[in-house]
Amino acid sequence: MEIKSYKLFLESAKKNEVEKIYEMLYSKCRPFIEILKDCNDESLFYRGVKFRNTESDKLKEDKYLKCKHNWDRIPMDTPENIHNLFNNCFEDLFGWPGRSGVFATKDVHVASSYSSIKPTLLFPIGEFDYIWSPEVEDFFRELEDQDMLFDYDSYVDMETDNWHCDYSEGAYYGQWIYKDGEIETGTSDIRDAIDKIKKILKNDEIDINKDDFYWEPEVSLDVYVKSEYEFNDERDIKIDRLLNYYTDTDICNSVREEVSFKCDEYYLVDKEYADVLIELIWGKPSKS
Repeated sequence: MEIKSYKLFLESAKKNEVEKIYEMLYSKCRPFIEILKDCNDESLFYRGVKFRNTESDKLKEDKYLKCKHNWDRIPMDTPENIHNLFNNCFEDLFGWPGRSGVFATKDVHVASSYSSIKPTLLFPIGEFDYIWSPEVEDFFRELEDQDMLFDYDSYVDMETDNWHCDYSEGAYYGQWIYKDGEIETGTSDIRDAIDKIKKILKNDEIDINKDDFYWEPEVSLDVYVKSEYEFNDERDIKIDRLLNYYTDTDICNSVREEVSFKCDEYYLVDKEYADVLIELIWGKPSKS
C-alpha cells in the first residue's frame, strides 16, 4: 500500500473510531455539547490530570475514560483553610462549592501544567453547572499575586500574641473569679478582687490570696482567633474583589481561564481526537 493511501486509511479509521465515541458523548453529554455548539470559537475544554497506572492504560487503550468526581478532593496547591473559605463563599454565591469542582480550560498549555500525561478533553455527563472568572486564569497564582496565601499557623501565632496582650491573666479584658462560690469580682486587678471578696464576705481578716481565684477572659483564645480570622477586613476586601468577577454564564467567552464544572461524572477523551470532534460538533474542519 502506498504511503499516501496508508495515511488516508489511518485517517479514515481514526475518524470512524472518533465518530463512535462522539455518538456516545452526544448521548451522555448532550447538555454540554449543545452549549459548545453555541460558541463561535470552536474550542474544546482540556483537563490536566494525574492518573494511576490502570487509568492511564485504559485511556491509552480505549481513547476515553469515564470518571466519577471526588467532591472531597484535596487541593493540589491552595492551603486547605483558604480552599474551604472560598468554597463557603461560592456556596453562598452559586449554591455549590466551586473550588471542589472539575477544572478545565480551553488552553491546552495551561492544562498540561497540571497533567502527569498529555492533557485530555473534558465532557461533563448529564446536567451540569459551572463558574469561571474572566479575570482569573489560575486561582492559585491569583492568590499569590494578591498576597492572599497567608499561612494559617502563622496567623494563629500572631493573633495569639494579640489575645495575650488584651485577655490573658491580669490584662484589661477579663475578671478574677473567686473559686469558693464562683463569685465574680468584675475586676482584672487581683488586689481589688481580694478586697471585693473580703467586703462581700464581710470579713477583713480572712486569708485570701491569688490562688483562691481563677482568671476568666471576656473572650477565650479559640473564639478570639476564629473570629479575627473570619472578620479580617483587609482580607475580606480582597476576597470580595476576587469573587466579584465570577459568573455562572457566558462560558463561550472563556479563553485561558480555568472553569470549574459541577458534575458527578464526566468523560475524558484523548486529545489527539480534538480535530475530528471539532468537525463533528461544529460541522466543519477544525481551525487548527
